[in-house]
Amino acid sequence: MELALISARQIVAILVLMLAGVICQKTGILDREVNKRLSDLLLLIVSPVLIFLSFQREYEPELARNLLISFALSLLAFAIAIAAATAVFRKKAGDGGLSRMDRFGAIYGNAGFLGIPLVNGVFGSEGVFYLTAFITAFNLIVWTHGVICMSGSFSGKALRKGLFSPSIIAIFLGAACFFARIRLPELVTAPLEHISALNTGLAMLIAGVSVANTDLGALAKNARALLVCLMRLVVCPVLFALVLKLLPLDLPLVLRGTVVLASATPVATMIILFAYRYGGDDLYGTQVFTASTLLCAATIPFVMLLV
Repeated sequence: MELALISARQIVAILVLMLAGVICQKTGILDREVNKRLSDLLLLIVSPVLIFLSFQREYEPELARNLLISFALSLLAFAIAIAAATAVFRKKAGDGGLSRMDRFGAIYGNAGFLGIPLVNGVFGSEGVFYLTAFITAFNLIVWTHGVICMSGSFSGKALRKGLFSPSIIAIFLGAACFFARIRLPELVTAPLEHISALNTGLAMLIAGVSVANTDLGALAKNARALLVCLMRLVVCPVLFALVLKLLPLDLPLVLRGTVVLASATPVATMIILFAYRYGGDDLYGTQVFTASTLLCAATIPFVMLLV
């Protein structure tokens, strides 16, 4: 119950920041072009810095062991989500590829964009440390299975691009420093911490602008998009949380809570990017992303009751 309450408080704070983004868009302070630049700033600089700093801690064998366990559990979470989404969203001829987008949306959550500020707020830097394993698993799977799901074919070039994204580079550099016991001087980490502190505010301002550009009335009537949200926000994370309870593992609360919270994040923004890239319906992708981002305020505290 305590984790659910902490998550709820963090989500309320995040919703207030999103509201600020909505106001900025409505008043003309931010528009789509500026929002894109802010998104680039977040994904290319701010989030990677936060990820890297999460590894700047004293090496402990237990932390290293838990990081590997987190990666294994992350793969399990994706396996459960893929199985559930494949069973519910069958491929249909003549649907304009929407069934492919439904499966993608149900499987892939916003573990980096929204997961980082949530986990950081609930569990602190140790949670972000374990979350890096989930983000690594996400990138490996989304650039293989995700590409096949949306395009029907696999691209080694796309996989290489995903594996050399700034967040993954930050994970590898941070992990190398952690295992090699390299701690940067405060002269370097202090300014980096100021950059990393921008993560939550930027992420939510960007999400708020996206919400402001969506027709919420039409969205509320889109039963298909709401079904994807139900799968992404409730069914998949609940199944994972229940399986996790059945496993004979004695895991620290921070590790268990982090992987469950990451599995319960709303639909990944990559559904929109992949729709552009592979000829999908980007408007539908935006609707699913927006609906799940708003609904997660109610679903994440519920899921965290199972931790």
